[in-house]
Amino acid sequence: MSHLNTRASDEGSAPGVLHDMQGTSRFLVGLTLVALGAAAFAIAFRASLSAAYAYFYDAPNVLEAMAGLPVWLVIAVPGCGGLVAGLIVRARSSAGQNVSNVMEAVALGRVRLSMRATAVRTAASWAAISTGLSIGRVT
Repeated sequence: MSHLNTRASDEGSAPGVLHDMQGTSRFLVGLTLVALGAAAFAIAFRASLSAAYAYFYDAPNVLEAMAGLPVWLVIAVPGCGGLVAGLIVRARSSAGQNVSNVMEAVALGRVRLSMRATAVRTAASWAAISTGLSIGRVT
């Protein structure tokens, strides 16, 4: 019985609260760093796409880039981009990492994700998007 009373009185003690505050602080710092890193990556990804559109198509975005091409290139350029993206993924990606693994890693934290596979898939996505794939509705 005295063991239960000791534990109950320890719950509100200052060392326990301090430990919780340190854990929360570390979590918030980690969360902030991840958010800033993700934001920086998204900005860099979009800026590199804009630079590619300006360099290759002399256009500010993918819609104007595709609108300025002849019809046969509107079909050929995205097709080649899809081919390049597929070859990148086939040549360099690990078979064990897919969308379900990412979801499991986020939700449960039990799956380790390969940085190499993530970088390869990012490069493949960039190749596809920069050539006009995944742009959604054009009209």
